[in-house]
This record gives sequence, structure tokens and C-alpha cells, in this order.
Amino acid sequence: MNPSSVRFENATARYPGSDRNAIDGISLTLRGAELVVLLGPSGCGKSTLLRTVNRLVPLDCGRVLVDETDVTQLDAVERRHPDIEQHELRIFAADDLERVRCVAGIEHPKALVAQDSAER
Repeated sequence: MNPSSVRFENATARYPGSDRNAIDGISLTLRGAELVVLLGPSGCGKSTLLRTVNRLVPLDCGRVLVDETDVTQLDAVERRHPDIEQHELRIFAADDLERVRCVAGIEHPKALVAQDSAER
């Protein structure tokens, strides 16, 4: 099985009752087997973005494509993506991330640094 590619196009989602978007206009392409790290403070939308892939969080605007197919066109079984993992082990300090990079032998992982929407 080949790893799936995932593309977010202007992905925007807001939780009911909230006065701001949880994710706002995210456009990003992730190729299969690519290591991607989402970094940012609690509440900035990292988990929300990942949850849009299997439609646990619906988009208010934009779309998510897996292997060029819009996830809204996939049934529940097809939306299962074992190659997309989410880990919330702990909050890393910069020194910890450097140690992880060295131990894992990662030269330059692609990183998306999410900012709190109040900072935008």
C-alpha cells in the first residue's frame, strides 16, 4: 500500500459557539511518506487540522483531498488513513526537538509552525 498524499485547500473550520476559526485558510500539500511536524501552542488548530482529514471536524470553507479525492466523496471506510498519525505525548522544548532530530537522523523535517490566531 502506497502512503497517501493529503492536500488542504483554504481549509477553514470553526467550532460551534466559538467567535473565531479553529483553522483559518490553511493550504498545504503533504506527499506520501513525508515527515511533517505541526508545531504550535495549545489551541492553535494542529489537532483540528488533522481531524478534518477523516471528517471528524467538518470544514466551513475549503476542502481536503486524499490522493486527489475530496474527503467528502469518500465513505467512512475509505476515510480511514493508517498512515496519518497524531501523537500528543508531551510538549517539547526546543532542546528536546533537537535531540529527537539527532536521534531519529532527521536532517530537515518539513515543519509547519502554527501560530495562535490572536498573533495573526
